Amino acid sequence: MNRRDFDRSIIETYTDQPCRLPESIRTEVERLWAGQTVQLYALADLDEGLSLDPTWVVLGPKQVVLVQGEDGNATYRRIDRARIREVRETTALSCHVLTLVPGPDEEPLAVLRYTHRQRRAMD
Repeated sequence: MNRRDFDRSIIETYTDQPCRLPESIRTEVERLWAGQTVQLYALADLDEGLSLDPTWVVLGPKQVVLVQGEDGNATYRRIDRARIREVRETTALSCHVLTLVPGPDEEPLAVLRYTHRQRRAMD
């Protein structure tokens, strides 16, 4: 095992989370985007009830894709980046909340919750 694989193994073991975007998700997202590549990704690791439930946030040139689940059970929700007018981040005691807002007085396009350990990736 080389140093990089060893580091990834430690991250996955102690955080109980993958350290990289799964290849199956990357492939499907790039297929949805007709070959455009993934620019950035991060893991939002909490659901509305603050239970551990990972959602991959995948950023591309024109869209953000939110991916819940894995492999054949994954759901892919696309949001056009042009619709996002504001990104709000709120910090609470137990988590951070990232809200994608289309405009004043409109319902959020997405609300993502994540633990403090995911903050740097989500930032």
